[in-house]
Amino acid sequence: LQVGQCGNQLGNRFYSDLMQEYLKTEDEAIKAKISATFFSEKEMVSPKLYPNALLIDMEPKVVNHCLKMKGHMEYDPTYAIWEQGGSGNNWALGFNGTPEKIKFGVKEKLRRMLEPIDYFG
Repeated sequence: LQVGQCGNQLGNRFYSDLMQEYLKTEDEAIKAKISATFFSEKEMVSPKLYPNALLIDMEPKVVNHCLKMKGHMEYDPTYAIWEQGGSGNNWALGFNGTPEKIKFGVKEKLRRMLEPIDYFG
């Protein structure tokens, strides 16, 4: 889960660094482990790795930045949740003011993301 501006920025950096390691290593066993544990592969036009991450924020700026990344790794927009208004750096507003539809959406998208993964841990 990548939650809030900080969580999304840290998660994005984590997956970017992990992808760089994936591309640098020549050991196929390590590549397979990284791919199976942290990414999902989807073939649209060409095979790409998608981070097993759910991006959540109450404003779209950082989430959209992550979604616009192109290259060997792309985030799946299906697993991104944001609101237009934001929480104005007020944690309590973000925590207590989050509508039930957002809370339900997080649970549902997380469930759908994890179901096809054989190993998560």
